Parts: sequence; structure tokens; C-alpha cells
Amino acid sequence: MNSSFHRLASVTASTKRPPPMSGGKRSAPVAHLSDIACSPLDPADSETARDLAFRLRRETNAPIDILQTFVDASLDIREGDVLVVEGTGPLPSTEYAIRRANRWTWRNSAYLHLLLEEEQN
Repeated sequence: MNSSFHRLASVTASTKRPPPMSGGKRSAPVAHLSDIACSPLDPADSETARDLAFRLRRETNAPIDILQTFVDASLDIREGDVLVVEGTGPLPSTEYAIRRANRWTWRNSAYLHLLLEEEQN
């Protein structure tokens, strides 16, 4: 991991992954990775993020915000996983559905660019 990214990756998270289907049903996601360093979550403002938000709004009929973060590319993270961001102080952890996980290269280092779904109530 690039030392510049290491300083930027100030958020600690973990992931959950849905287990394989059994009997035609999928169980709740289970713990997968822990102690992941990621960049702070920010609103995503790319064409891909806008298209994703539009599609999810049509499917769920609910307002959707798409956030983004970056993690080390060597991690086993994929679409369908859940990113669990640790809360600070008394705040609880927050879960985000990982909707896209794309490899991204910057300064000769590889990262995963994660697009996350945050539902608005």
C-alpha cells in the first residue's frame, strides 16, 4: 500500500459476505474480513455512480445516495458484500451494500474503488 494512501485511509471497516444459497434461500451475510483501512466515505459523483443511483431508485422506489471509498486491491471484496464502517465514540457501526468494486491504479499502486449504497429514510 502506498504510504500516501496509508495516511489517507483513516477509516476502519470490516465486510460481511452472503453465504452460498441453500435450499433456494440465502442466509444473512456473515463476517468475512476485518480491520480494513479505507479512505473516508464521500459522495460519488461519476457517471457510473449516477447511473447506479438511478437504477436503484427505480428498483426500490426510495431515495438512494451512492458513496465511494478506496481500499487496498489485494483484499477479497466484491459486489454483493456489505461494508461495515466502525462508529466513532458512542455512534454505532453503519452498514453499506457494496454495489461496485472496480480495480483502480494510482501512482503505481492498485486499489479497489468501492461504490456503496446508502438508503435514505
